[in-house]
Amino acid sequence: MRGRHKKMSDLMKEERERIRAHIRSFSTVESHYCRKDSERLYLGASLNLATMYRLYCETRHKEQAVTIASSTVYCELFRTEFNLGFHNPSKDRCDFCVSFENLSLDEKDKQKQLYNDHHRNKARVQEKKIKDKEESHSKNENDSVHATLERVSKDLDIYTTPHWAGVISAAKRTKPHYIVKELDEHCFFDFKQVAGHLKSFDLDVDRQKVQWLNIKSMKTTKENPILYDYDAQYDQLNLAQRIRKVQHSVDFHEIKSDVLNFGKSPGIDKDKYDDLQSLCKAQIIPKDHHQFSTS
Repeated sequence: MRGRHKKMSDLMKEERERIRAHIRSFSTVESHYCRKDSERLYLGASLNLATMYRLYCETRHKEQAVTIASSTVYCELFRTEFNLGFHNPSKDRCDFCVSFENLSLDEKDKQKQLYNDHHRNKARVQEKKIKDKEESHSKNENDSVHATLERVSKDLDIYTTPHWAGVISAAKRTKPHYIVKELDEHCFFDFKQVAGHLKSFDLDVDRQKVQWLNIKSMKTTKENPILYDYDAQYDQLNLAQRIRKVQHSVDFHEIKSDVLNFGKSPGIDKDKYDDLQSLCKAQIIPKDHHQFSTS
């Protein structure tokens, strides 16, 4: 009967190939926005090496395998041959990429150009985020607060404002703790009634409509009017000549605060409400938090 059995070395080579195939069978996502110049891919937050090895063993048992590699071999291959990580935070991915991954192959082909354009702006977005952080965190007493909140919230999925209040209150472990003052509608003013006396910013000097909601960033310099950026190069925006004529002047100091008070919760407009519903429907907002978004 000699020669009918494979050598142990050959069996282990085959088993290593099965391990590689098993690791490749898990879905991965790439890092988005938060990690620059990284080729590492990320597995789902519900996975870890122990779970993956357990699933591998279950598969081999179902196949009635004679040989099953040890966890040491499995972990060694994972760490030395794959650039994979775990616990990819949801804030590390945008809605567009999440939606694209859930499309069928035909739908992905149709959206391929949009997806490529989206990723071409990735490096620019990362650079702007880094620059904004550097400029916003100057050397002042708030720096430690920002750093603490970033540290405690980076691995959390936060979907509601009450959740933020709890996170901030518990962020600092030593006294004095952070105090969160929650505001209601009486703390805000509605200036719509005086908006007619302010400048109109609907059109620029070329009588072209300014798409404010599409603007990604703005900058102003001493030498030039405001420049705005919809997607790539900056365009010039001059609003100085668009002052709306009024029949009489208004002294804003004479307007009583109780007139400007909302008096009741202002709510949100229909478009924002529909956006929240779409996020709930797509399960981007988990079911446990749907009540906050639908009430």
